[in-house]
Amino acid sequence: MKGIIYTITGYGLTYYGSTIQTLNDRRDNHKSRFKNKNLHQCASSIILEKGDDWTIQTIEELEINDIDELHIRESEYMKKNPCVNKNILKTKEELKKYKAEWAENKRREKRCKLKTEMTKTKEPDYNKIKTQEYRARITPEKKEIQLQKRRENYAKKPQTEEQKEKARERARIQREKKKAILTD
Repeated sequence: MKGIIYTITGYGLTYYGSTIQTLNDRRDNHKSRFKNKNLHQCASSIILEKGDDWTIQTIEELEINDIDELHIRESEYMKKNPCVNKNILKTKEELKKYKAEWAENKRREKRCKLKTEMTKTKEPDYNKIKTQEYRARITPEKKEIQLQKRRENYAKKPQTEEQKEKARERARIQREKKKAILTD
């Protein structure tokens, strides 16, 4: 497998990263994560938030057997050079410990009681709670935009004659209710 060690530089700051993607894909990923504030922010956002005057370049391309080799090589660059990176790992053992802690945090975040629940089941009301939290955060303007998109998609969807007749009947009932309200 081919791995790339790269650097993002700008405004006197440096970020080191590694990837098995193309450098263009990785650059786009950094940009989209920075724009989407809901996602976990990478340390590269310290550079990206200052403006558009930054560059991404390949430092080293290497053949690797697993992704851990790439991360360890990346950490060597971080240790030897000043950078904005927060997680500078030294050895394979530290990398394993970091991954275990990360997985544990994700498990707690998803409110799973056991590790096996991460893939099998979640807390019974997990989806309900997350949906309620999302609906509480969403603005009325965004709700209206989403509703408009749903209506447009529904209008594009082919319907049977039976479905069209039901829709006409619902519309007729609504018109009658409005007339009754206006005449009262």
